Amino acid sequence: MEEETTTPLAARPEDLHAEVAAEASHLEEVRQRHTFHLVTAGMLPETHLANIEPERRLAWMVEELHGRSDPDGLTLPMAGVDEHELTAEVVEGDQGSMLRIKIEQDGAPTLERELPLAADAKDVNHHFVDGHLIVRW
Repeated sequence: MEEETTTPLAARPEDLHAEVAAEASHLEEVRQRHTFHLVTAGMLPETHLANIEPERRLAWMVEELHGRSDPDGLTLPMAGVDEHELTAEVVEGDQGSMLRIKIEQDGAPTLERELPLAADAKDVNHHFVDGHLIVRW
């Protein structure tokens, strides 16, 4: 009796897709990186992401700024920024507390970013020390 062999052209597309999804362990990482780039490019509404996973958005932003997350806060390097050029304030929004960072330097457009704070962030304090913005809660 002859054994039946399946060639890629004889297989059904659904079976091939299922096989790739089962064997490709890197797909979840690819999906996360893709979502990350959509968010940073502004193509995925940040309010939607903030509603479903604000902790992940904060982790991405801290990572992209080469900062460090701690259980009780975070630290962001601000190389090239003087203390008088930096404004940081905590604002309350519909999705919770946000840290608004504004950098105003002569001859450069104002840079303003809002980072969602952790849900357990209460009594938020921030300090500028040795070129680092240190935020604690």
